[in-house]
Amino acid sequence: MGLPRAWKEDALMVKVNAGNDRNGNPRRGWLLLGAGGRSAFFDEGYQGSGAIPKQYRHLAVDAPELEITPRQYRALVKFTKKTPR
Repeated sequence: MGLPRAWKEDALMVKVNAGNDRNGNPRRGWLLLGAGGRSAFFDEGYQGSGAIPKQYRHLAVDAPELEITPRQYRALVKFTKKTPR
């Protein structure tokens, strides 16, 4: 048994899920953890894996999913707004 596709490169993609907010809007996204401590977060919204830039989408195949709290999700969204792409 080999490694999942999401782990085969020097980066790891993790899907994060904080459920829906009180209005039913999804709080999900994709956390990219790269070599050298680099990271990025892509807020999924209603786009699904389409929220991930094309060059990283292959890492989303078989990506592990992590349940997080709404507070952690908001922190990731805030982090994204401060991080240049």
